[in-house]
Amino acid sequence: MQTIPLEVRFPVELLSSLRMSHQEMEQEIQVWIALELFRQRKVSAGKAAELAGLSLADFMDITRQHGIEWVIYTKEELETELQSALTLSRTVREKES
Repeated sequence: MQTIPLEVRFPVELLSSLRMSHQEMEQEIQVWIALELFRQRKVSAGKAAELAGLSLADFMDITRQHGIEWVIYTKEELETELQSALTLSRTVREKES
């Protein structure tokens, strides 16, 4: 992935109060940006994980820690999914009988 540098300015005291190195803060900012882009559904989970420099599994853990949902259903979509699951369940049971 080709990248470009972006500069973020904040007080030096912030690093010392957070007890973070410059590199740790850069990594945190990358994760925060990836989380927000994913939360807004501007990028996929895979792309967000890549932006954050994490594996998909690690990114999933971080989204869970931040309460970010992976799937958001409307009431109608959820009803359709539930009906499909019930139909599939009935079909499987009939075949097993």
